[in-house]
Amino acid sequence: MTELPLFVRICILALWMLLPPLFTGCILRLGGVDKGSGATYRMRDLPEVWVCGQFVLWALFWLLCVPCILLEVSFTIVVYGYGGLTVLLSACGLVCLLRGRKRLRAVVSDERDAEAGSKAFWVLFALLLLVQLVQAVRLTYRDGDDAYYVAVSSITANADTMYQKLPYTGGTTKVDIRHGLAPLPVWIAFLSRISGVRAVSVAHIAVPLMLI
Repeated sequence: MTELPLFVRICILALWMLLPPLFTGCILRLGGVDKGSGATYRMRDLPEVWVCGQFVLWALFWLLCVPCILLEVSFTIVVYGYGGLTVLLSACGLVCLLRGRKRLRAVVSDERDAEAGSKAFWVLFALLLLVQLVQAVRLTYRDGDDAYYVAVSSITANADTMYQKLPYTGGTTKVDIRHGLAPLPVWIAFLSRISGVRAVSVAHIAVPLMLI
C-alpha cells in the first residue's frame, strides 16, 4: 500500500472515512428503524446518517478489538475482521440507500427553508467551519501524548502487535490492561494500514478533521 502515490493513499483514506459510515448509517435511517416515523429523507439528513454510522462502526471496532488485544492476537486479524465487517455493513447500507432513494430528497417543496436570512446563516457557518478545518491542519503540533499513543499507533501498524511493545524503547512487554481497554490508537493504526498513510499523519490531520 505504501508504494502507491501519496495522492492515491490520501484518497483511499478519505473514502474509507466517509463512505462506510454513511452507508452503515443508511441501514438505521433508510433500512427501517425510522420507517414508521413518517420522516422525509433529504440530502441535508446525510450528515446525521454519517454520524449514526460512525458511532456504530466505532462500537463494533471496540467490541472486536478489545478481546483481540487482551488475547494478544495479531493486529492483522483485527484488520481483516473489522475490514470485512465494515465492507459487509457498507454493502447492506448501499442496498438500503438504493431501495430508499425515492424517499431521499434534495429539495422538499412544502418544507423550504431557503429564506435569505437562513441562507446567510448557513454561509456564515460554512465559512467558520472552513476556517476551523484549515487552522486544525495549519496549527497541528506535537505534544506529550505523541510519545506514547501515536507511537503505539505506528508500532501497531508496522510491527503487527497491539500493546506488546514499549512505545518509548521498542522493547517487548506484556499487554497493559489500562491501555489495552482503550483501542483508539489501534483504530488509527487500522486507518494507516488500509490506506498506507503514516499513523502520525492520520492522528494529527485526518482524525481531527473527521471529528470536527
